[in-house]
Amino acid sequence: MQPASPWIFSEDLAHFGTIRSYMWYGQIGLQILLFAMIRAIVRRLLSQLGGEPATVIEIVRRIAKGDLSSAVATRSGDETSLLAATKSMQEGLEEDHPTVETKDKAEIRNLIDWVLSL
Repeated sequence: MQPASPWIFSEDLAHFGTIRSYMWYGQIGLQILLFAMIRAIVRRLLSQLGGEPATVIEIVRRIAKGDLSSAVATRSGDETSLLAATKSMQEGLEEDHPTVETKDKAEIRNLIDWVLSL
C-alpha cells in the first residue's frame, strides 16, 4: 500500500472548506425561512384572536363574571375575529339582559364557551 501524497490532503481540505461554507449559507437561509414562517403563523393567530391573547382572555373572564359594562375595542372593519365575536356577544347580552346579575350566570357561561369554540 502506498502512502497518500500530501497534495491529496490539501485538495480534501479545500473541499471541506467549500462544504463548510455551503453549510453556513444553508443554515442562514433556513433560519430566514423559518423566521418568515413563524412570523406568518403569529400574524394569522393574532388576526384570528383580534388582539393579544392575554387581552382577549381578560375580556372573556370579565364577561363570564357578568361584567358587561367594560368596552371591547376591536380594529376597524374586524368582524371575524374572536374579539369581534366577543364584542358582539357582549352587546347582545346587554340588549337582552340589562341586569345580568339577576339572570342565570350558567347561561352566560354557556354562551361564552360556545363563542370560544368557534
